[in-house]
Amino acid sequence: MKAFENEDCPSEVEEVGREIVKLCKGLALSIVVIGGSLLNSPRNVGYWKSVAKDIESSPNSKEKEESLDVLFSSYNHLPPHLKPCFLHIGVLKHINYANLNILSIIQLWVAEGFLKSNGGRVLEEIAEDYLKELVDRNLILVVRRSKNGKMKRCDIHDLMRDLCLNVGEQQGFFHVTQGPVLGTERRLLYNKATWRRETSRPVLARSIMKCKFQKEFSYKHRLLRIWHLHRHMPVEESLNGCVNLRHLALWDSVYKGVLKLPSSLSFIWNLHTLIFHGHSLKVIAPMEIWKMRQLRHIQCYRICVPQPDGQDDLLVLENLQTFRDAVNLRLSEDVCKIIPNIKILHLQYNDWVRGYDDSLIECLCNLDRLHKLESLKLDGCWLQNYKLNEVLTFPSSLNKLTLSSFQFEWDDLTMIGSLPLLEVLEVRLNYVKEENSMWSPVNEQFQRLKFLKLYGCELTCWNADSCHFPILEKLLICYLHKLEEIPWGIGEIPTLKLIQVDRCSNSLAISAIKIKDEQLECQGNDDLEIQIRVDEDKLESFMAMVETEGLTLNNVQFNTI
Repeated sequence: MKAFENEDCPSEVEEVGREIVKLCKGLALSIVVIGGSLLNSPRNVGYWKSVAKDIESSPNSKEKEESLDVLFSSYNHLPPHLKPCFLHIGVLKHINYANLNILSIIQLWVAEGFLKSNGGRVLEEIAEDYLKELVDRNLILVVRRSKNGKMKRCDIHDLMRDLCLNVGEQQGFFHVTQGPVLGTERRLLYNKATWRRETSRPVLARSIMKCKFQKEFSYKHRLLRIWHLHRHMPVEESLNGCVNLRHLALWDSVYKGVLKLPSSLSFIWNLHTLIFHGHSLKVIAPMEIWKMRQLRHIQCYRICVPQPDGQDDLLVLENLQTFRDAVNLRLSEDVCKIIPNIKILHLQYNDWVRGYDDSLIECLCNLDRLHKLESLKLDGCWLQNYKLNEVLTFPSSLNKLTLSSFQFEWDDLTMIGSLPLLEVLEVRLNYVKEENSMWSPVNEQFQRLKFLKLYGCELTCWNADSCHFPILEKLLICYLHKLEEIPWGIGEIPTLKLIQVDRCSNSLAISAIKIKDEQLECQGNDDLEIQIRVDEDKLESFMAMVETEGLTLNNVQFNTI
């Protein structure tokens, strides 16, 4: 099944195929992985015999060692470009324990230099192809997908992780030596680079992962490419000399205040990724950030970036793809020229202390200049003097849109519904006048929408049918206390897989249960999943309404908060 999917096994390889299965000794993971590795391999007896020979030559007899030996065959037959990527995932799993973020993996692969440009494609796209190939070979598992169906988090079996650690250390991908380095207990070396660690688990090449700041630095820090920190640090002192740094990340859940990045940041000319996460941390970037040509991803909880000075010789950051979350950024024509290839953009306009005014919002009319923009989040746009369609113009490339803390009328969404590639729409905490709290979508719009989330919105009446959202898969409704019911026609969408009602009115939750019952009774469709969350203080009244309507919760995932 794994090696041929829906096709029959060719007779010429059946005998050796059965021998390979016997050599797996009943280990299900080994069978699945070997089958996946044979999926795209040559279907001839000679190649399959070479696989069997690799497995049979294993000298070990213990069960775990036998498993690793069998799995080594799948690693051994990987294309050369996939081997370092696979080993890297195993080491990351060993460091983090939990499942792994796909975006982080891709950023680290780029920083480590595992990827090579091919046919003008950006490295991140090539990395996605590599990940899909590893998934197809059953070497890693996708455990969570994003709202538009893309891989979001992955995991790797413990045996596969052990294989990566064994092979990685044997082949010099990384190795561990005992002895104190800068106050730590162990030293890990790769390509003559040194890194410091909080723990004694092995890490990757040319990296410092999860380290504490110390003032002592050796000359070898000039070789560092990746640095992850989990405490606040004196940035200017610590970055001194790290000229080859490509990936810098700081996670600090304790530090509160403003982190001012030094102008010397631009001396790290090859920096690809800049990450600062902390819910109380505000980052102030220098003007020099607009001169960092190699930047690919800027990810901060909140970052204030100065306005470019408007000179004719503005640099173009052609590699910049991710920029979040920029506070009060004036999206002028100059800024759009600097970031022409941006794909993910998150903008906040809710910081009055840092100079919010309506003129910032007027600059959002330049959004349609960003022709490669795929994901956009706008937070805190108070359109007291404007209509949404008078201020915003979206590029047709947009795939995902989040509007948060907005003031607009529901009719304004007509402009959004016409976006040809839009698959994900979230509307959070919008503010409308009572007389404008009705939403009646227009026919032949939202034709590609798969995910719709309404959170804390002012919505009292929703007139919609299956033709308005023809391929919708997931509908999430949260904290809508005035909306009485889900439009009945929503339940007739053939692609609908999930309706989630979270702390809304009791009648809205009841309408979701009725839609599920109708699906079961009239269409025999058990694919639609209903999830309902009710506040504990409303539980009694909700259960009374369920009984009055003659309904049950047998086919519903139900819990209280």
